[in-house]
Amino acid sequence: MKWITATDLERWANTLNSETELAELVKDLIRASVIDIRAFRFPIGDSAQVPGWDGRLSSLGAPPYVPEGDSVWEFGTGKDYVGKANGDYRTRSKDPQGVNPGPTTFVFVTPRRWVRKRINIEKWANEKRAEKLWKDVRVRWRGVRGSRFFRWWMWGAWVGVIVIGVGGGRKVGAGIFDFRLTIYDLRN
Repeated sequence: MKWITATDLERWANTLNSETELAELVKDLIRASVIDIRAFRFPIGDSAQVPGWDGRLSSLGAPPYVPEGDSVWEFGTGKDYVGKANGDYRTRSKDPQGVNPGPTTFVFVTPRRWVRKRINIEKWANEKRAEKLWKDVRVRWRGVRGSRFFRWWMWGAWVGVIVIGVGGGRKVGAGIFDFRLTIYDLRN
Protein backbone atom coordinates (compact mmCIF):
# COMPACT_ATOMS: atom_id res chain seq x y z
CA MET A 1 0.00 0.00 0.00
CA LYS A 2 1.36 3.40 -0.98
CA TRP A 3 1.03 5.95 1.78
CA ILE A 4 2.08 8.88 -0.35
CA THR A 5 1.64 9.04 -4.09
CA ALA A 6 2.99 11.32 -6.80
CA THR A 7 -0.41 13.02 -6.79
CA ASP A 8 -0.11 13.72 -3.05
CA LEU A 9 3.29 15.33 -3.55
CA GLU A 10 2.05 17.36 -6.53
CA ARG A 11 -0.95 18.54 -4.50
CA TRP A 12 1.33 19.48 -1.60
CA ALA A 13 3.75 21.27 -3.98
CA ASN A 14 0.81 23.42 -5.12
CA THR A 15 0.30 24.86 -1.62
CA LEU A 16 1.92 28.09 -0.45
CA ASN A 17 3.22 26.31 2.65
CA SER A 18 5.22 23.85 0.57
CA GLU A 19 7.77 26.55 -0.22
CA THR A 20 8.82 26.85 3.42
CA GLU A 21 7.97 23.27 4.44
CA LEU A 22 10.33 21.85 1.79
CA ALA A 23 13.23 23.76 3.36
CA GLU A 24 12.33 22.38 6.78
CA LEU A 25 11.94 18.85 5.44
CA VAL A 26 15.32 18.90 3.70
CA LYS A 27 16.96 20.41 6.79
CA ASP A 28 15.50 17.60 8.92
CA LEU A 29 16.53 14.92 6.42
CA ILE A 30 20.11 16.21 6.32
CA ARG A 31 20.35 16.40 10.11
CA ALA A 32 18.98 12.86 10.35
CA SER A 33 21.19 11.46 7.58
CA VAL A 34 24.59 13.06 8.07
CA ILE A 35 26.82 12.15 10.99
CA ASP A 36 29.62 14.71 10.61
CA ILE A 37 28.40 18.24 9.89
CA ARG A 38 31.07 20.96 9.86
CA ALA A 39 28.87 23.87 8.71
CA PHE A 40 25.09 24.02 8.35
CA ARG A 41 22.72 26.82 7.30
CA PHE A 42 19.19 26.05 6.10
CA PRO A 43 16.86 28.94 6.97
CA ILE A 44 13.28 27.84 7.68
CA GLY A 45 9.93 29.52 8.30
CA ASP A 46 9.88 33.21 7.40
CA SER A 47 13.67 33.15 7.03
CA ALA A 48 13.37 30.64 4.16
CA GLN A 49 12.13 33.45 1.92
CA VAL A 50 15.11 35.79 2.39
CA PRO A 51 17.58 36.31 -0.48
CA GLY A 52 20.59 34.03 -0.63
CA TRP A 53 21.19 30.32 -0.76
CA ASP A 54 18.30 28.13 0.42
CA GLY A 55 20.90 25.97 2.13
CA ARG A 56 24.64 25.62 2.69
CA LEU A 57 26.34 22.55 4.07
CA SER A 58 29.79 21.20 4.72
CA SER A 59 29.84 17.56 5.81
CA LEU A 60 31.07 14.05 5.18
CA GLY A 61 27.81 13.53 3.30
CA ALA A 62 25.40 10.61 3.21
CA PRO A 63 25.61 9.01 -0.24
CA PRO A 64 23.63 9.01 -2.41
CA TYR A 65 21.42 11.70 -0.87
CA VAL A 66 23.82 14.27 0.56
CA PRO A 67 27.09 15.06 -1.25
CA GLU A 68 30.40 14.91 0.57
CA GLY A 69 32.22 18.19 1.19
CA ASP A 70 30.78 21.63 0.60
CA SER A 71 27.35 21.94 -1.01
CA VAL A 72 24.85 24.68 -1.74
CA TRP A 73 21.14 23.99 -2.04
CA GLU A 74 18.24 25.60 -3.90
CA PHE A 75 14.59 24.55 -3.56
CA GLY A 76 11.66 24.88 -5.94
CA THR A 77 8.07 23.72 -5.53
CA GLY A 78 6.55 25.60 -8.48
CA LYS A 79 5.13 24.00 -11.62
CA ASP A 80 7.97 25.37 -13.77
CA TYR A 81 10.63 23.38 -11.93
CA VAL A 82 12.98 23.34 -14.95
CA GLY A 83 12.76 27.14 -15.26
CA LYS A 84 13.40 27.48 -11.53
CA ALA A 85 16.35 25.08 -11.67
CA ASN A 86 17.82 26.92 -14.68
CA GLY A 87 17.26 30.34 -13.11
CA ASP A 88 18.80 29.37 -9.78
CA TYR A 89 21.74 27.68 -11.49
CA ARG A 90 22.39 30.69 -13.77
CA THR A 91 22.01 33.25 -10.98
CA ARG A 92 24.18 31.35 -8.50
CA SER A 93 26.83 30.57 -11.10
CA LYS A 94 27.13 34.27 -11.99
CA ASP A 95 27.16 35.36 -8.34
CA PRO A 96 27.88 32.51 -5.93
CA GLN A 97 27.69 34.94 -2.97
CA GLY A 98 31.05 34.16 -1.42
CA VAL A 99 31.01 30.45 -2.27
CA ASN A 100 33.88 28.99 -4.30
CA PRO A 101 32.05 26.84 -6.92
CA GLY A 102 35.10 24.72 -7.81
CA PRO A 103 35.07 22.52 -4.69
CA THR A 104 31.31 22.90 -4.07
CA THR A 105 28.34 20.78 -5.22
CA PHE A 106 25.22 22.59 -6.47
CA VAL A 107 21.99 20.78 -5.43
CA PHE A 108 18.48 21.58 -6.68
CA VAL A 109 15.54 20.00 -4.80
CA THR A 110 11.93 19.72 -6.01
CA PRO A 111 9.04 17.48 -4.94
CA ARG A 112 7.73 17.64 -8.53
CA ARG A 113 7.94 14.80 -11.05
CA TRP A 114 10.65 15.69 -13.56
CA VAL A 115 8.78 14.53 -16.65
CA ARG A 116 10.16 16.76 -19.39
CA LYS A 117 11.21 14.52 -22.26
CA ARG A 118 13.12 17.22 -24.14
CA ILE A 119 15.35 17.83 -21.12
CA ASN A 120 15.26 14.90 -18.75
CA ILE A 121 16.89 15.12 -15.35
CA GLU A 122 20.11 13.35 -16.35
CA LYS A 123 20.55 15.53 -19.43
CA TRP A 124 19.94 18.69 -17.38
CA ALA A 125 22.50 17.74 -14.73
CA ASN A 126 25.05 16.54 -17.32
CA GLU A 127 24.79 19.80 -19.28
CA LYS A 128 25.48 21.77 -16.10
CA ARG A 129 28.36 19.46 -15.11
CA ALA A 130 29.90 19.92 -18.58
CA GLU A 131 30.30 23.64 -17.82
CA LYS A 132 32.78 22.60 -15.09
CA LEU A 133 31.84 25.53 -12.84
CA TRP A 134 30.84 23.39 -9.86
CA LYS A 135 32.42 20.27 -8.38
CA ASP A 136 29.13 18.48 -9.17
CA VAL A 137 25.51 19.29 -9.99
CA ARG A 138 22.71 17.20 -8.52
CA VAL A 139 18.93 17.17 -8.49
CA ARG A 140 16.81 15.66 -5.73
CA TRP A 141 13.32 15.09 -7.05
CA ARG A 142 10.11 13.13 -7.04
CA GLY A 143 10.57 10.81 -9.99
CA VAL A 144 8.22 9.09 -12.39
CA ARG A 145 9.17 5.51 -11.45
CA GLY A 146 9.64 5.80 -7.74
CA SER A 147 10.97 8.65 -5.75
CA ARG A 148 14.57 9.39 -4.95
CA PHE A 149 13.33 12.16 -2.71
CA PHE A 150 10.79 9.89 -0.99
CA ARG A 151 13.36 7.07 -0.67
CA TRP A 152 15.63 9.56 1.10
CA TRP A 153 12.67 10.51 3.28
CA MET A 154 12.11 6.85 4.14
CA TRP A 155 15.83 6.24 4.65
CA GLY A 156 16.38 9.21 6.98
CA ALA A 157 16.55 8.05 10.56
CA TRP A 158 14.20 9.84 12.94
CA VAL A 159 12.29 11.64 10.19
CA GLY A 160 8.60 10.88 10.21
CA VAL A 161 6.08 11.29 7.46
CA ILE A 162 2.58 12.45 8.25
CA VAL A 163 -0.31 11.92 5.89
CA ILE A 164 -3.36 13.79 7.13
CA GLY A 165 -6.83 13.67 5.58
CA VAL A 166 -8.00 17.12 4.58
CA GLY A 167 -11.37 17.41 2.84
CA GLY A 168 -11.04 14.47 0.46
CA GLY A 169 -7.37 15.11 -0.23
CA ARG A 170 -4.27 14.53 1.83
CA LYS A 171 -1.79 16.95 3.28
CA VAL A 172 1.85 15.88 3.36
CA GLY A 173 4.19 17.24 5.99
CA ALA A 174 7.16 16.13 8.01
CA GLY A 175 8.57 16.37 11.48
CA ILE A 176 11.22 15.01 13.76
CA PHE A 177 10.25 12.02 15.89
CA ASP A 178 12.08 9.77 18.32
CA PHE A 179 11.65 6.63 16.25
CA ARG A 180 12.78 5.38 12.84
CA LEU A 181 9.75 6.15 10.63
CA THR A 182 6.16 6.90 11.50
CA ILE A 183 3.36 7.10 9.02
CA TYR A 184 -0.03 8.26 10.18
CA ASP A 185 -3.07 7.97 7.97
CA LEU A 186 -5.82 10.01 9.64
CA ARG A 187 -8.22 9.96 6.71
CA ASN A 188 -10.27 7.17 8.33
